[in-house]
Amino acid sequence: MGGDPALAPPALQEGAAQGKPAIPSVIPQRKTLGIVGRAGKHLRSLRGFFYATAAPARPKPSRSFESHWEFIGARLRQFITYAVMMCVFLPLAFSPFLGLNGSMTSDEKASLARFIDLASAHCRGGYLAGQTEYRFADDISTDTVDSMERLADDVRSCEACRLCKTRKKAVPGEGVLSPLVMVIGEGPGADEDATGRPFVGRAGQLLDKMLAAIGLSRQTNSFIANVIKCRPPQNRDPYPDETIACASFLSRQIQLLRPRFILCAGRIAGQTLLETTAPIGKLRGKFVDYKCGDLTMPFIATYHPSALLRNEELKRPAWEDLKLLRSALVDAGLGDRLQ
Repeated sequence: MGGDPALAPPALQEGAAQGKPAIPSVIPQRKTLGIVGRAGKHLRSLRGFFYATAAPARPKPSRSFESHWEFIGARLRQFITYAVMMCVFLPLAFSPFLGLNGSMTSDEKASLARFIDLASAHCRGGYLAGQTEYRFADDISTDTVDSMERLADDVRSCEACRLCKTRKKAVPGEGVLSPLVMVIGEGPGADEDATGRPFVGRAGQLLDKMLAAIGLSRQTNSFIANVIKCRPPQNRDPYPDETIACASFLSRQIQLLRPRFILCAGRIAGQTLLETTAPIGKLRGKFVDYKCGDLTMPFIATYHPSALLRNEELKRPAWEDLKLLRSALVDAGLGDRLQ
């Protein structure tokens, strides 16, 4: 191997004196320790990399004056964040009992939840682990119920035309919200004027039977209203100014209820809504598009139930109109909502 044996380590000198081969047994041990040490160093570096990437450790404040102020500033920011969260979200938590909060859309809920997550992450050390997918639904608004109630109050207190002087009770309408079909007749009769409900006399009883024959009812999936809301004296045809005075009420009802179909009962209602002078015989038996504000919906006209009571020959074509309406409801995927 060369070199002065006296310079060898004592273990090698002893081995050489005993005639043993000069193979340094400690060298493999040191070599092994070196490999393990280097591997451990790499593992520690890799662990440090992942720790720094996933959740950086919060540095402990040093004893220097500057670090103490940085530490106090960080704690102060966390305190302010907690204070803001308490001031904002505690009122939100109790606001349903106080009646202070309104309905929220799914986007508004997601924005609020995202803010809460960010504030919580800031308090935990400033790291937010990825984006959370929020699955919120829009709140069910009570604006429709309130508006229909206000509309009914407006109808009952209306004095826009002469009919307010001769009526007993105004007749806003009756039925369910979000109906499949909105039935629109001409105006109240004597029975309706006495009760304040639409279609409750003999004609109304026949209308209920007609609707029930195709799976409709004012109790479950329909709404019944009239073009005018007060009874004309002696059941005469309403005058144009009377119809105009009530037009806004009917328009508000349609836009609030948003029916899927409109069934128009009788000549007066059909001519008023379609702005035509065509007789009911030419208006019935077919669908047309009816527009009201931003809504467009299928519209079909048929004979008024009182006309069927006077002339039974009209029952057959009226039944054909009803079957046509039922087929359209089924084709629109609404058959499961029929009775």
